[in-house]
Amino acid sequence: MHPTCDASHIDKIHSISFIPIFILGLHRSGTTILYKLLSQTNNYNIVTAYHLICFDQLLYNYLLSEENNYKNKLSQELQRYSKDRGIDRLKLDADFPEEYGFLLGQKSSDMKITKQNYQFFKELCKKIQFISNNNKPILLKNPYDFGNFIKIIELFPNARFIFIHRHTYSTLSSTIKAVQQIFSKQNWYTSKLYRLYVKIFENPLLLASTQLLFLKAPFFGMLYLLFQMRQGTRYFLRNINRLDSRQYINVTYEELCADADSTLQKIHSFLEIDAKNLGTYQSQIQVRKIRLHPLVSQFKSLIDFSLHDYFDFWGY
Repeated sequence: MHPTCDASHIDKIHSISFIPIFILGLHRSGTTILYKLLSQTNNYNIVTAYHLICFDQLLYNYLLSEENNYKNKLSQELQRYSKDRGIDRLKLDADFPEEYGFLLGQKSSDMKITKQNYQFFKELCKKIQFISNNNKPILLKNPYDFGNFIKIIELFPNARFIFIHRHTYSTLSSTIKAVQQIFSKQNWYTSKLYRLYVKIFENPLLLASTQLLFLKAPFFGMLYLLFQMRQGTRYFLRNINRLDSRQYINVTYEELCADADSTLQKIHSFLEIDAKNLGTYQSQIQVRKIRLHPLVSQFKSLIDFSLHDYFDFWGY
């Protein structure tokens, strides 16, 4: 990465405007598959692995017609070192839809949008709009901002939100498994995206404490993740009515799996985007029966107690 590559071209994006559409949900709630499906409609500009990994040279590569060369090199690297994300079987290449939180984490101490880092977020969006050479809205996803949407609407009053929800037994099980997977062995792809992850593996004490929490004493890791889920769901329930109904839509992972095409039609209708030639996407949904993590099965009553208001809201 070359931090100064875009510096001499940054004036080209000062006047660029964008309409941000955020996909927000808890970790492992279906944000990735929804993002992937919506990106395939070609109705949006999206954030990709290439945009994050080559952030400081996006303008440089585009203006010098080097974009495809860098994308091809990155795709080859991904195929060589990390064919999937490690936490699922989604295949990787330079155009893989990715979450902007990794950039915020690289540039600041927080993976959600704050007053301190939102300039980096704006720069990313403006660069993507510029190199995409169109006026499509920019579609974004970041689970870390699920409990932060009021701050986002204050910073970006024209923002729209697609909230996706999933039964928290499945969400918590999947999150525990993902965290255990990613900290049992260093993942090349995650290392490319997030420097703090690299620092954990470089620091024996930090690595040992992380692995103790999630691998050797996973009950305490589950409690930590459950607390994070409780914080996020309570924020959602307490603040969702502060948004205008024209600013957001709720969908569930379950309805997306049952009828992906109708769900995408509903989202496009909400966004007032023409969906006449939307196509069909149901075949891309591969529903697998979730095996609940043993800790989730064992402590269902604790999870029910902690998240009862969210369960009641969705009828889970």
